[in-house]
Amino acid sequence: MRILIVTDETGLGWFVKQQLTENFTCKVRIAENNSEARAIMPEFLPQLLLCDVDLNGVGDGMEWIRELQYSYRFEVILVTPYCLNTGILRATEIQPANYLFKPLNPCNIFAAIKLVEPRIAADQLGQAHDGAVSRPPTPLNATDLKVIRLILERKTTNEISEALFLSPYTVKNHRHNICRKLGLKAENNALLKWALKNEARIADYHQPPAWSPPVAEC
Repeated sequence: MRILIVTDETGLGWFVKQQLTENFTCKVRIAENNSEARAIMPEFLPQLLLCDVDLNGVGDGMEWIRELQYSYRFEVILVTPYCLNTGILRATEIQPANYLFKPLNPCNIFAAIKLVEPRIAADQLGQAHDGAVSRPPTPLNATDLKVIRLILERKTTNEISEALFLSPYTVKNHRHNICRKLGLKAENNALLKWALKNEARIADYHQPPAWSPPVAEC
C-alpha cells in the first residue's frame, strides 16, 4: 500500500508515518504542501492520500485534491482539527473514505487505515487496462441524470446551471462527480462520449435513485 501524507506540521507527518510503517505493510512519503504532493504523484502513484485540510493555514485542502482526482485514482482520508457539519458537507465533494480528527493518536490512525484497506484491496483487484484503478459503479442520482441529459443536448455549463437553477460551480462539481462515479478519465468530452454511447438507456430511464451506470470501458 502506497500512502502519501500531506501536512505542513513536520512532527505530525513523522508521527503518522511511524504509526503506518509499524502497523501496516506500506510505503510512505510526506509532502509539506500541495506543490510537493503534485510533484510526487506521477512517480509514486499513492493509493491513499492522507491530507491535512488546514494545509499551510489555508483552511481548505480540498480544492487541489479534487483537481488531482481528475488525473489519478486514490482514496482520501482527511485530517481536520475540528468536527463541523459544514466542513464535512464541503468534504463530500471529494468523497473521502474516512476522517481523522486532531489530536491524533495511534488508535484512531490504526482504525482509520484498517477501514480503508478493503477499498484499496478492491481497487487493486479491479485495476483497469490503462493502469488506472476502477471502482464498482456508484448509482447516479436524479440530478446526475438531469445533467447528463442536458449534456446530450450539447448544453454548456452555464446553460445547464440556468436550466437546473444551480450555480456554474455546482454544475462543474456535478460533472466531476459523475465522471468519478463512471470511472471516466479527465479528458475533453469524456462525459459527452459516454452519454452518447449510452443515450438509449439514459433516455428510457425514469427512476434515477435505483440505477447503477454501466462500467466505462477503457
